[in-house]
Amino acid sequence: MDSTSAVRRAVTETIEVMPVIEETVLGEDVRLLTISGELDISTVESVRDRLLAAAKAPARGLVVDLTAVSFLDSVTLAALVRVRHEIASRGRLIVVIAPASFPALVFDAAGLTEHFEIVATAEQAAALLAA
Repeated sequence: MDSTSAVRRAVTETIEVMPVIEETVLGEDVRLLTISGELDISTVESVRDRLLAAAKAPARGLVVDLTAVSFLDSVTLAALVRVRHEIASRGRLIVVIAPASFPALVFDAAGLTEHFEIVATAEQAAALLAA
C-alpha cells in the first residue's frame, strides 16, 4: 500500500458520520423530527440541541421518528428523557420506532417502553395527536 492510500484509509476511518435530522410541521402545531444514522456519544450534542429546540417551540406535540436510526446508546436515551420532561407541561412526545429494530430493543432493555408513547409509524403518531 502506498502512502496516499494509507492516508486516505486513515482519514476515512476517523470521519464521524453525523446523523441527518429533518424537521417537518404536521398540521398546525405538531413538529416531526425524522432522524437517521447512528446516535451515540459523538453525535448526541447536536441531536439533543435539535430535540430541545423543537420541544421548546410552541407546539402541541413532538414526534421523533427513529425508524431510520441504525444505532443508539444510553446517552441518546438520556437526551430523549430530558426532552420528554421539557415538553411534558405543554404537549406530548411520541417516539416512532420500527418494531423489532435496534432502537426498539434498546428502549425495551432500558425499561423505557412504559415511559414513552411509542408507535410504529409517523402516521400513527399524527393520528394520536389529532385525537
